[in-house]
Amino acid sequence: MNSTDAKNITKLVIETFNEEGILDNKFFDEFKFRARCYKSLVSSDMVVNDHSKILELAMTLANDIIDENLELTTKSLVDKGLITETKDDSGKTVFKLNN
Repeated sequence: MNSTDAKNITKLVIETFNEEGILDNKFFDEFKFRARCYKSLVSSDMVVNDHSKILELAMTLANDIIDENLELTTKSLVDKGLITETKDDSGKTVFKLNN
């Protein structure tokens, strides 16, 4: 995809995310998304009319960014001693607020 189309589509996706409330998620980073979306579109073989592929790409990028930021925040809280990471009886990772 050429750079102009990638820029315009990235802008449209962000406008759509704003309308859908995704930008309100505290763990979503619009700037990370904008850069990754543009870069992914420019390096892809997608065309402007590949709406389902573009949407799939956008949602994957958004979810990855939210997951990364949530993980970084959780790690930071553990490092600061505010929460403790442990395993429950089933071996699942859980977090406990320190007093």
